[in-house]
Amino acid sequence: MTGDTAQQPGSWESTLPHFSTMEKHGAITVPIRRPSETLRFFAGLSFVLWAVVAVGAAVWFRSMRTHDLSPWLGVATIVGSFVPAILATIVADEARDTFGQRRTGNWIALIPVLSGVAVGLLGAAVWFRDFGSGVIALASVVCSAGAVIATLTAWRGARYIRRRQDRLAALRGHGVRSAGELRNLKFLKRWTADDPQFTVTVAFEGPTGHRVVTANMVADHARVPLAGSPVVVFTAPHDTGDDVLIELDPANPPQFDPDPGGRYRKPSGN
Repeated sequence: MTGDTAQQPGSWESTLPHFSTMEKHGAITVPIRRPSETLRFFAGLSFVLWAVVAVGAAVWFRSMRTHDLSPWLGVATIVGSFVPAILATIVADEARDTFGQRRTGNWIALIPVLSGVAVGLLGAAVWFRDFGSGVIALASVVCSAGAVIATLTAWRGARYIRRRQDRLAALRGHGVRSAGELRNLKFLKRWTADDPQFTVTVAFEGPTGHRVVTANMVADHARVPLAGSPVVVFTAPHDTGDDVLIELDPANPPQFDPDPGGRYRKPSGN
């Protein structure tokens, strides 16, 4: 279901493009994991910084209600949110590499964001102890509920990933390996993070004869294989279903589209 041309074992970027006949783009699961040594650190730092930003936002909100508005506090809060926002993308990438799926990585990155904001707002509400603190406390409850939803969704995603990776490992270890060819690439003009999305067809000679399957593909903008590129397809013996594992052929590297016009690059601002 996923492509794996690992130049550095476990590296998400080095295994692009990724293919799937069963999953779509951000939900494509790769059959490898690279446990991150820094995921917990960045997640913890993200939590702390979002809590600080939330306190700053609460103080700014209170200053508007008391007519003691401080524009510099508002500017500092907005500018200060840039750092934890960047950290959130780092957490998402580290979680993506650790678990093997971008969508679940994004949900994991949301957990310290929402929980940090919830704790910061709750602390500010307890500190103020006035009418406005009720509004701030309500916002904290909403963020807490969001953190719970993100946690449950990430947990369900991790369980799904484990099952999919077991299936992919079984196909790679015990499935029938067939030579195939990449055909009919269609650029969807959408991106998963910065990676362009495609639909493709793959033709191969399987154990049950000639077959053609349709797959989703996510690639680096500089690693989009051209139509006609060789691929390897792993299928379960005597299985005619579309649940197959597709990879570029490491013994016969493909030609990549140089994309001189940059059409596969994600436009700035998207």
